Amino acid sequence: MTDEASMRPFSERPAKTRRAGRVFSALHPEGFMDDANQIHVPPSFLELFAAPGGYKLTEPMGHVRERYELCEDLAQMLMEQAAARQFELGVTGQDVLEKMHQGLAAPGSPVQPPEAQWVIKRLAELLGW
Repeated sequence: MTDEASMRPFSERPAKTRRAGRVFSALHPEGFMDDANQIHVPPSFLELFAAPGGYKLTEPMGHVRERYELCEDLAQMLMEQAAARQFELGVTGQDVLEKMHQGLAAPGSPVQPPEAQWVIKRLAELLGW
């Protein structure tokens, strides 16, 4: 006697993957991830740490994730400040972004210059500027 799952087309069946001697359904990907791997690092950020040719990272993935979290958090935190500066000073969003980039690129900043540029691009994206 066949079960109902075996009668479904292959495209509708859950894929099976073997990991650590156990089988997990691909319909439940949370079974494959530990906390560190739940962070999706976008390609635009990965490019900051890519070797020439783009196929290998120059830093361990754990370090890249930590830097991404810092930069994303920074962009999120700067949203309110940037919007307020634009309103208070009556300047364009581009002017605000340039000033913020100067601050982030200055010595003593918690981010490296390429990361500072990424934070500003992300901030512009978040604000729709």
